[in-house]
Amino acid sequence: MQAACRFFDTLDRRRIAAVSLLLPSHAMNVSVEDIEKDPHAYLHRVLEGETVVVFEKDQPVAEMRPLSKRAGKRPMGLAKGDFVVPDDFDDPLPEDVLQLFEGE
Repeated sequence: MQAACRFFDTLDRRRIAAVSLLLPSHAMNVSVEDIEKDPHAYLHRVLEGETVVVFEKDQPVAEMRPLSKRAGKRPMGLAKGDFVVPDDFDDPLPEDVLQLFEGE
């Protein structure tokens, strides 16, 4: 019985090792249960720049990571010339189109 347990334990470690090759090297791996116990602690780690990978039954199910920071406001006119806004853009929709939206 102990040999069988050791075999499956080794198998699980190999599976986790194989999966971890696909994950960021700086990621912290935690279980769903760990997240449920103290979500604020893991959110704080993400806010500090760390990636947290959530596992359920030895399978990665989610990744929490910091959002990339924007360089600033986007400049106006990025799509200038790509399309033209029609003059009637703000006009009320025709009755038949309104009915389609309302499911009538």
